[in-house]
Amino acid sequence: MTGRLARSAGPVLTSVLVALPVNAPPGMFFVALALDADFAAEGVLYSMAGAGPVLVYLTVFVQAARFRNFYLALPIGLAGWIFAAWLIAGLLLSFPTTLSTTGWMLNGHYGLSFVTATYSSARKALSL
Repeated sequence: MTGRLARSAGPVLTSVLVALPVNAPPGMFFVALALDADFAAEGVLYSMAGAGPVLVYLTVFVQAARFRNFYLALPIGLAGWIFAAWLIAGLLLSFPTTLSTTGWMLNGHYGLSFVTATYSSARKALSL
């Protein structure tokens, strides 16, 4: 479905969809069920801080994509995420799983230039 949407919507709308916070809210929901409200509220703040390393991932990936190889740009982008996430504690829920897997799928269908355009737009959409 994402592939069909990407074909018709283009990289900008696709980036908005892949930048939705699909990892953190379900995790924080289950944390809130088991622990007190103060812990959950602090976790949300760390989750919001986790957007920083994801932005680093997107930026480093887009720059590494200049080598014209998705499978080289992906680990370089993830290395940028690891470095940025290392600076902040408690970032298990901010890992860019959705972005990585969607990028892999889009690369297979539309090529690296489409992934790069989507990730470039996702940097703007993620801040929203």
